[in-house]
Amino acid sequence: MEDDDPISLADATCLLRRALFALAVGDVGAIELFTEDVVGDGPNLRVRSRTELGYQLLDRAGALSNVEFDLDRVEAGAPCEVVASWRVAGDHTGEVMFDDDVYFEPTGRRIRLSVTTRVVFRRRRIAAFQTSFDDTDLFDQIRGGPLPSDAP
Repeated sequence: MEDDDPISLADATCLLRRALFALAVGDVGAIELFTEDVVGDGPNLRVRSRTELGYQLLDRAGALSNVEFDLDRVEAGAPCEVVASWRVAGDHTGEVMFDDDVYFEPTGRRIRLSVTTRVVFRRRRIAAFQTSFDDTDLFDQIRGGPLPSDAP
């Protein structure tokens, strides 16, 4: 059955490079990489369809500039499942809305995140993802809270 065909690690890595970058910067052009019924959860994102994901991406578009993105590792899990470790950094130079209710005006702060995302594929598209930040909270960075490296 096509739904159960595992995706190769090389193909998953190629697809994830574009999809995870899109999640970080709000690139709606990558929406076709997700299934219609995609389910996504994370510290600042919860979606239950590709339509909802599209709205969330639009709310993030243009929030970061001077973006650096690194996909550090992609490891195979169960068939059709991988875990990706990645990093993103960018200057918060545009307004951003998270989950339709948390709004931030541009701060100019440099935002840095280390992220782990578990992804389930179906028919070579992302059907589900769960993201967690490995270090400092995104909202704390935007608000200008102390970073772990700022401790005495």
